[in-house]
Formats: sequence, structure tokens, C-alpha cells
Amino acid sequence: MLFRIISKFLVLLLVSGLFSSKRLQNCLEVDSKIKQLISEDQYEGAYVVAKNNRKMEGKEGCNASFYYNLGKIFLSFDDFNKTRDMYSKALKEASEGEEYNTIKLEYSRLSFLLSEISFIKQIYENDQDKEKAISSYIGLLEGNNLWDNGEPYVDINKNLAFDDNEEFTDWNFPDIGYLHLLISDIYKKSEDFNNAIYHLREALSINPNVKSYNEQIAVISKMIAKQANNLLRLNKLDEAIEKYELSISIDSTESAIHYNLANTYFQKKDYKKAIESYKNVEVLDPNKFKALHKMGQCYQKLDEHSYAVVQFEKSIDVIEALNENFMSSYNEMALSLMKLNDYENARKALRIIINKSPKYFKAYETLGVLCLEATDPNFKSNECALENFTEASNLKPNNHVLKFRLAQLYNIIAEDYKDDQDLKNMNYNLNEAKKYARQCRQLKKTYGGAYFELGVAELNLCNRATGIKSLQKAAKYDRRYRSEVKRIIKKIDTFTDHCE
Repeated sequence: MLFRIISKFLVLLLVSGLFSSKRLQNCLEVDSKIKQLISEDQYEGAYVVAKNNRKMEGKEGCNASFYYNLGKIFLSFDDFNKTRDMYSKALKEASEGEEYNTIKLEYSRLSFLLSEISFIKQIYENDQDKEKAISSYIGLLEGNNLWDNGEPYVDINKNLAFDDNEEFTDWNFPDIGYLHLLISDIYKKSEDFNNAIYHLREALSINPNVKSYNEQIAVISKMIAKQANNLLRLNKLDEAIEKYELSISIDSTESAIHYNLANTYFQKKDYKKAIESYKNVEVLDPNKFKALHKMGQCYQKLDEHSYAVVQFEKSIDVIEALNENFMSSYNEMALSLMKLNDYENARKALRIIINKSPKYFKAYETLGVLCLEATDPNFKSNECALENFTEASNLKPNNHVLKFRLAQLYNIIAEDYKDDQDLKNMNYNLNEAKKYARQCRQLKKTYGGAYFELGVAELNLCNRATGIKSLQKAAKYDRRYRSEVKRIIKKIDTFTDHCE
């Protein structure tokens, strides 16, 4: 978005610089310059030259044809006031005859058009009759087969008034895109966006140089996207996607709309389509690091961790260039590196977080997971896991997952002491497991993992009935524990064979 704004500003500077660096001396030079620019399809430049030199009078070449041609340029940009002003100057310079009559006709037609538009607007403001206003504007575009005040007629009976049997000219203005803009605005207010866009596109096909048409298309696109945002908040994902895609089909230049569409696909777990939309964000706004980050998460969900790492690295490059404090990309990259068994680089990424943002608890949690689950013995360490889980829990004391991780780890450590028949240290660690499992349960009463670790600790502490009860609750709250709970209960004697 910022890049597009800067680009437009630079173009305007270039245009204004081109046509102000050498001051044109007379109307012949102005006319020649405008014709050159039009031949090169530089209509915006021709408009700038016309606007800057419209008051050049009394110099060589400032004749009726010159002013009339300036008026035509202004008309193609819906600049009606300047058009009428130029036609008026042209009439003053024109001699009686064909040229004068041509200019006079166009001046009269323009005056009639503006009068009718003003009248229709006033009536619509008073009665809010949408269909009547639209019909009136279409009548101006196509003709309405009725005589309207201001249209020429043959005054057969010389009474200076139009009579039904008299012939008249039914003026129409199919080359005025502004009429379609007015119709579109009525449809837009009633949220009939399909018809609104249709008429704006008709306007563009007539007057492709008028910026306000594209601006209004962008406005409608955003209005539809706003509807999509509301649907997303209501968790109506399919309807939200339909609206976002309609919005993008109208105006595909807004990165924020692509980003919201991608997030909706992500929420729907359609990760491949989410990636496509995040890629569109990247094209439109390369500095949108959250889109790069979310793309990495999509690849994680698809178990494509090599691609995920690439996206997180790209996100980190932007984060560091912008000096942003966004640590999630480092953390997620570490998780993907762990999946790829690249523990060294995973640990480096986590150390970067800890150095930059020492209170970012997730870095300690992820480092604890690395130490606990690493398949490489050089990185596996219960002591390292315990140190980092404890630090994470101290930073985030109300996080139930961290309490669960500590309960699970203390049970694992206790199991090692049990194998060594060191019952004293076993019991100490089992009691710590119970403590953290209960804390987890207090934070989230239906968390199956808390009951599972509590049940394991109770069984190993020879509290058979209490242990079984906790394990059954684990199976109740989380189906993933059901088969394991059945296995433990079936072979419960192996858990309590150390009990007297």
C-alpha cells in the first residue's frame, strides 16, 4: 500500500515537472504539446497542460478551435465547469458560421446535461425514489423519447412553446461516463454492489482516464470486504470467503483483503488455498511479515517443514529490516528445524529470542521441548528441559500447558529413578508431578493431560484407586488418552509392583 502511494506521488511529480520545467509561450505551443501527448497516450499529461494553460489569452493561436479542444479534454475528465468555461471562450472567438454553430450546440448540450443532473439530484434527495432517479439518468444516457425543457424543437405555430405535435431533438449522452457514476452511487447506497460495479465499469469504458471511477470501485470492494469481516467474526467462514473473493474480483490491489481471505482459509484448515492468498499479499506488500509468517505455519500444518523454514527466514529478514519486535517467526522456525532434526540451528534461533526478548516465555518452552524430545543424545537432557519449562512457567504462571509439561517431565524423571530403584528421588519427583498436574487442573478443569499425569503419579505412589479415577477422567476429557488408559489399567500391576 505504501509503495503504491509513493509511486503515484512520484508519477505526479514527474508529470508536473515535465510540464512546468519549460513554460509554454503561446496557444500554438500549448496545442502542439497537447496533440503530442495525446498521440503518446499520455492523457493525464495532456490534462495537466490544458489545466495549466487554460487562461492563456490574447496570444498566438488562442482561437476558437484552441479553446474548444481544451474543453473536450476537460470533458473527458468529467471537469464540467472548465469545459463550459472553455466552450464559452471558444464562442467569443468564433465567427458566425459552421464553427460557431458546432460550438454553440455543444455548449447548449452541456448546459442542458448539467441542468438535468442537478434537477434529478434534487428530486432524488427529496423523494428518495431510487428507481425513478436511475431511470432519469438512463434517459440522459440513451434518450427518453420525451421533450425536456432546453432541447431544441421546431416551433411550427410560432408560439414560443413546445406543443405535442411538434418535432424535437431527444438529446442523449452515451459518451458521458459520469452518468454511470451517478447511477452506481445510488446502487452502492442500497448495497446492490453488482449493479454498482457494472455501471462503474461502463463509466471506465467511456472515460478510462477519470480516477474517481477506479476510486469508487476500490470503495465498493472495501465495503464488500467489510461485510466479509463481519461474517468472519460470526465464524461464517464459507460466506466470508465468498465475499472476500467477490471483493478481490472487483479490486485485487488491496493486500489487506487478500490477507483476511488467507486467514479465513487458514481458520477453515484449507492450508493450500491459504498459501495462495498469502502469496498474493507478498506480491502486493513484501513487507507484510505476518503473511510470510502465516505461510510458514501453513507449511507446518502440511508437514512440509523445509518450505516452512524458508518462509520463516523470509519473515525474519523483513522483521530485522523493519526493526520489529516479533519473535514468533524465530520460535516457529525453531519448531520446524526440530522436525527436520536440525537441533543446532533450532537452538540458535531460540537463543536469539532469549537475547532479544528474555521475557518471551515460548522460547523457553520450545527449548524445553527440544531438550526433552530430541532424538540426538547431544541435545537431549531432562535437566535442560526442566530448567526451561520452569523458567517459562515463572514468566507465564497461568499457562496450563506449561504446568502440564512440568507434570509430564517430573513423571519421566521419576520413572528413571524407579528403574534405578531410587525410591526416595522417585517419590520426590512424583509429588512434584502431582503438584503441577493439580495446578494445571485448577487452570483448566477439563484438560485431559492434567488428569493423565496425575493418574500416573498416583499409581506410582501406590494410590491405586485415586490413580485409576484420574486416568478415567483423562480418557473422558480427551479421547487421545483412551487407548493408553486402557493399556495401563489392563497392566496396572506393573505400575505398582514396587508397592508393599
